[in-house]
Amino acid sequence: MKKMHNIGGTLARENRDHSVVLLAKPSAPRFPMPLRTQPASTRFKDTPAITHLIQATRAVGDDTPALCLPVFTQFILNKIKRPYVFGRHRHWEFEIILVVRGKYRCLLNDREVCLSDDGVLLVQPGDWHEDFCNPPLEYAGLRFSFPDSAARAEDVRFFRSDIPPEQQHTRMASEMYLPLLEKIAREASQGDMSSSHLQDALMSELFWRLVRAFSPTVLARWLAPVPSESRFLERLRQCFAQNMHSSPSVPKIAKMLGISQRALSQRCASLLNTSPAKALLRLRVQYASQLLTQTEMSVKEVGYRLGFSNPYHFSRVYKQVMGHPPSADKTPTPP
Repeated sequence: MKKMHNIGGTLARENRDHSVVLLAKPSAPRFPMPLRTQPASTRFKDTPAITHLIQATRAVGDDTPALCLPVFTQFILNKIKRPYVFGRHRHWEFEIILVVRGKYRCLLNDREVCLSDDGVLLVQPGDWHEDFCNPPLEYAGLRFSFPDSAARAEDVRFFRSDIPPEQQHTRMASEMYLPLLEKIAREASQGDMSSSHLQDALMSELFWRLVRAFSPTVLARWLAPVPSESRFLERLRQCFAQNMHSSPSVPKIAKMLGISQRALSQRCASLLNTSPAKALLRLRVQYASQLLTQTEMSVKEVGYRLGFSNPYHFSRVYKQVMGHPPSADKTPTPP
């Protein structure tokens, strides 16, 4: 009986003398079934004629579609020859600062951030940024946006809303990103109908490598799937956000969460190392810090906005939580 084989999707007949005759290629189905729908046992099989040197299936992980995809805007690799200050400016796109070599220093929302070799900083839309560059220093600036997102603008964030500027940086070996940046630059000079799509594809790879480099605890919810043990914290944060302008009682918070007061206190003590009331107070002060640094509201206005009885009480509580008075965080009005 003559044996039949499938070689690269083409039917082949093996003769008795072991010669192979290629037959007509079968017509492809109108909607080819993706590889991942095939049983694992049939995906890869060695044959007498073929040994698979590398085998790969879809990685096990979160299969939730991404909220949006990054679109590349601009890339510049800078070599600093003399001291230079890039004055205070506000970002309207995302920017990734990647330090190839040297020391990089900046103010991000008026907080000092320092990076060295392989340091990576991600600046979000709305952030205030000021660069202080001194030689020897080489760093790359890569800008991107999410113009096609169907989500609300405030949802398209890289970090959680309570993450301070000091946690918006990490480390990533330059060997991981320099080849991608070189390919992005090469596509700019290619300039054909595929170039911009390839740039976006390379941008997506760099973006997800950057996501991997950060701790999931600082990432926005759409980037870091919420594990089951963290769902309580997410529900508690939502409850606090709904009562940001007041001081709800522990019984009220427990009722909103559908648990007992004792269970609420125990979970806060276990997960937050504090009481529910103090956890809410800290969240309110952190939100106050955002209003002070990112808006033109005065200290007095922010205090009243968050339900504090008077500015003196607000300043005292703020200093207890943040370690400095609210006036220290007040952003000067841009000229």
